[in-house]
Amino acid sequence: MTGAGTAGTGSPTTTGFGGDGFTGTGVGAGDGSGPPTPGTAGSSSAGSAGTVGSAGTTGGAGTTGTGGSSSVQSGLLTAGAWDDNLNFDFYTTYLDKAGSGQLPGLPLIARTDRLEIRVTDPAGAPLGGARVTVTGAAGKMLEAPTRSDGRLFFFPGTVGAAAGDDLHVTVAQGSATATATAKVGDAALAIAVAGTTSAPPRALDLALVIDTTGSMQDEINYLKTEVHDIAARIAGDFPNVAQRWALIVYRDVGDAYVVRSFDFTSSLTTFQAQLEAQWADGGGDYPEAPEQALAKLTTLTFNPDAVARMAFWIADAPHHAGTEGTMVNDVLLAQRLGIHLYPIAASGADKLTEYTMRTAAEVTGGRYLFLTNDSGIGGSHEEPTIPCYFVTTLSHAMIRMAAMELTGTNIDVAPADVLRTGGDPVGGRCTLANGQEVLAL
Repeated sequence: MTGAGTAGTGSPTTTGFGGDGFTGTGVGAGDGSGPPTPGTAGSSSAGSAGTVGSAGTTGGAGTTGTGGSSSVQSGLLTAGAWDDNLNFDFYTTYLDKAGSGQLPGLPLIARTDRLEIRVTDPAGAPLGGARVTVTGAAGKMLEAPTRSDGRLFFFPGTVGAAAGDDLHVTVAQGSATATATAKVGDAALAIAVAGTTSAPPRALDLALVIDTTGSMQDEINYLKTEVHDIAARIAGDFPNVAQRWALIVYRDVGDAYVVRSFDFTSSLTTFQAQLEAQWADGGGDYPEAPEQALAKLTTLTFNPDAVARMAFWIADAPHHAGTEGTMVNDVLLAQRLGIHLYPIAASGADKLTEYTMRTAAEVTGGRYLFLTNDSGIGGSHEEPTIPCYFVTTLSHAMIRMAAMELTGTNIDVAPADVLRTGGDPVGGRCTLANGQEVLAL
């Protein structure tokens, strides 16, 4: 997709965008040694109405530069969101159906007998960042921090524990500790820690993990414009929260690079400059190397005091079959480090991509996001395998995810932000044909 834009000098489309999704400008080809920059603008005014499919002419050649996102307007990409931990019974049915289809490359993580551990202070308020250790007859099975809502999910099958096995759970928050017991097969365990008081996170570490292969140029350009607004909104809503940003970009083996990373910085200006320097290229075949990017994510210097550790992973393609074991290890390590993954499925994402992204989100305590066709930007977007959802702008969805991390609560979509609905959610819920009720996020 690098350097292959059109300017829209003929009649633009009815959506008000040229053929590459940029209002009134083209993307020049560049000289082949760097990213595309804006070419000469077409003669039609930006966004003027026209007939569907009328072709524009190609913009003038651009020079080598850093991406050319200056003509892109923020707040246009659209997305839905879904929380499989909120709808775990529905999710396990999805896992069973996907697994029976024998799709090559599935990153299989046993989810049977999931134990939801909820840690609170004596008043019942959630304790975020509490260190939970689960042990059994074979020794330590899991050590990981709770989310800001006090929750951590333990999957006995990942460590070979069998139904009925005894579990010993220890929680530490500062110098205060508490213990409890459970058995494999229990659905939930609540632990109150004496001598503690719930407090919201005072720090947010947010990483972007972006597939930068050739088909991702549209998403990259729009992300460049969204970041400032997202950071400003978070700062306005949570003025006492210190933000840090990190960036990981990846392509595939054999490309100019496989993974590049930029560790956390508190300077939004520095982060935006790092993001602005990225462009899409390479790839070639469909699968890419996200397993190497997620492995790099776990090596970033996350703030040990940041309960809100989150990563938005934006991609339109899965890993190569044969690397699913590495993907599993990446996800389980991210869980142990308290990194909550928020994948965003872009145009072209297939069923393996959805399965992998939902696995990453559910195990680590994040949520699954997916771009939709409502914006008219990019290629076609796969309909997710969920019964109902709300469509908002991507920026609103990302801000809401960050707000949930910082408040430890589920936050409903504001009615004014809803662009449309998928399925028929009523009051944030929808009822399936079998009578099961699920929650739309």
